[in-house]
Amino acid sequence: MIQEPSDIDNFFKKKLFDHESEPLDNSWAKLSVSLDALEEDAPEKKTNSFFYWSIAASVSLLLSCVAVFLLIGRGEKQIAVAPSEPVEKQIVVPKKAENEVLDEKPVLNNEEFIQQIEHPKKSELAQVVEKSTQIQKQTFGQKEEFMLPDSSKVYLNRNSQISYSDNFATDRIVHILKGEVFFEVKHLDGQPFVVYSNMSKTEVLGTSFMIRSYKGEKKDELFVSTGKVAFSSLKNPAERIILTKGLKSEIQDAQKLESTPIVDVNFNAWKSEKIVFNNTKLDEVSSTLEKYYAVSLQLKNPEILNCRFTGTFEKSGINEILKILAVSFNLSYDKQEGKYIISGKGCK
Repeated sequence: MIQEPSDIDNFFKKKLFDHESEPLDNSWAKLSVSLDALEEDAPEKKTNSFFYWSIAASVSLLLSCVAVFLLIGRGEKQIAVAPSEPVEKQIVVPKKAENEVLDEKPVLNNEEFIQQIEHPKKSELAQVVEKSTQIQKQTFGQKEEFMLPDSSKVYLNRNSQISYSDNFATDRIVHILKGEVFFEVKHLDGQPFVVYSNMSKTEVLGTSFMIRSYKGEKKDELFVSTGKVAFSSLKNPAERIILTKGLKSEIQDAQKLESTPIVDVNFNAWKSEKIVFNNTKLDEVSSTLEKYYAVSLQLKNPEILNCRFTGTFEKSGINEILKILAVSFNLSYDKQEGKYIISGKGCK
């Protein structure tokens, strides 16, 4: 940027004001005599030449000063915009943050997993019941979804009941009294999540799974949707297995714990409110409908079980489904004493 003319004037003024030396008393007299002598002896041409040379020198001096000020101005501009630190150091967010996975949990092997979920206490459930107030959640004809104090989600099927301590932040322990419960457990470092049911104990860190536990069925079933789960029997705590996504297990009297793949796509249909059948035999269709709607179906002709059905029902009623099955296989049904009686020729 070119400096304004006023800057040049100020420069010369400053220099003149800063000049502190004073002329001698007889200096002007000597200078006057010398000038008079020059005027008498010098020809007219020399006088004019000296005058022009003086103008040229003044112009040259003025141009030199302008050039100096331009260079100074450019130098100041460069200094003003130069960063004091490298640009990379001024970036607050690291470049890896764009691809960084939030809330990423380390993958633990079975031994590391058991060490983290192992509780040093004995009879945890008994201690919790004795030393704290139990909060109970129970459903009847409707399902319910709610949040536990640790932000874990719980889905209760119809006619299900659970309890947990009012001091849940200290002991994350839930007791399934009856029914079907689906958990989406919030991962908290160093705080295992424990579920007791009628015959089993389930321990997790952060995952989603479903437990089915009815005293009348005399067995507990576990279905793992995500993560890793430790499953053990209350009668034999030393017998424990680790299950991962897509596996299930069940505990019955005098039965060894085993894990098998989940083949029933409708194991949590009550939560999704969606039932799917893909070339499914009617005996399995009947069993699924009984669990989902808590009803009893009675097939008069065993050959009806050989029929296969493909279809999807979402938020449908039991009567709607039975009508479709009756039309598909030329069947009839009637409700008698709380049971649905299905009759027809069936399939061979």
